[in-house]
Amino acid sequence: MTKIVTGLEREGLVERKPDPSDGRLTRIVATSKGQRILIEGRARRVKSLTAAVEQLSATELARLHRGIEVFRKLIAHTARTTPRDAKA
Repeated sequence: MTKIVTGLEREGLVERKPDPSDGRLTRIVATSKGQRILIEGRARRVKSLTAAVEQLSATELARLHRGIEVFRKLIAHTARTTPRDAKA
């Protein structure tokens, strides 16, 4: 992990900052360049996914909707049953 963060830092994509409440910790924060790249990447992924979903039939869309509902239930269940300390 350290090598990955070091590489991102070298590219100007992240900065290491001390945690204000715990001096033992270091926060990794995206720089403005890093944020721009994240936003652009997300926009490309959304555009690509939108194009793919637009190609689905009505039956496939209904299946996708049902699958999303199952994931929502799983996420809600996990949020209720996972101990607070284990969520990180």
